[in-house]
Amino acid sequence: MAWAQTTKWEAAMLNKRHKILVVDDEHAIASTLTTILGYQGYEMATAYSGEEAIQVACSFQPNFILMTRRRYIDLFP
Repeated sequence: MAWAQTTKWEAAMLNKRHKILVVDDEHAIASTLTTILGYQGYEMATAYSGEEAIQVACSFQPNFILMTRRRYIDLFP
């Protein structure tokens, strides 16, 4: 079936190892998310404050950033 075929772009995105940055001031939550997503094959980084998140994001260059709404407001008022 033609509709079920994967395009070249989709195949490349599926094979790419995405980088995710987890930002949370609660270490247990951040480390749990990092561990679970790391087991799923994602390249992970963790930050525990807004300032640290900016530094890590600049060097790690993640595809996705997971953070709480409160942390987002702290970074971007």
